[in-house]
Amino acid sequence: MLGAGLISAAIGTLAPYAAAVYLTQTLRFLRPINVGDTIRAVAEVKKIDAETRQATLSTVCYNQQDEQVVTGSALGAVYLLAAAFFFLELTNAVLWTLPLDIAGRYAGTAGGIMNTGFGVAGMISPIVFGVLIQRTGRYELPLFISAALLVVGALCALRIDPTARVEIESSAAL
Repeated sequence: MLGAGLISAAIGTLAPYAAAVYLTQTLRFLRPINVGDTIRAVAEVKKIDAETRQATLSTVCYNQQDEQVVTGSALGAVYLLAAAFFFLELTNAVLWTLPLDIAGRYAGTAGGIMNTGFGVAGMISPIVFGVLIQRTGRYELPLFISAALLVVGALCALRIDPTARVEIESSAAL
């Protein structure tokens, strides 16, 4: 988001008068911006609508190697995140009722195991995301992987039989 802030600053220096209103910004993150990078933000007026008094700007951020790091549109990432959260929420209710339906009196243990799995995934995924972004220089791959895993989870959840119960037989005589 450092790139977005620099683009805002560039637009602010192009139109620093009080009547300037920053309406929208769409971004596409092409490469990561790391601590210590030197970033140059460029804003170019592409179109001016005299009737609405609005200007359309093209914005690009470059790193110290003169590579584009931010440009275009972030809508692709928004769609991927929306799809990922859709599939997550699709499976969420089912996941938390399964320990009660299947594990019976062991529902607390089953729920705890599930929660531990969620916690471990929450700790590992930022590291995996960071490595993938650092190696590929793109943000789309981790989002595609997340969406694919959530689709797989949704499909697996549809195959769960909540009528099957976990029963542990205890011996009466010890």
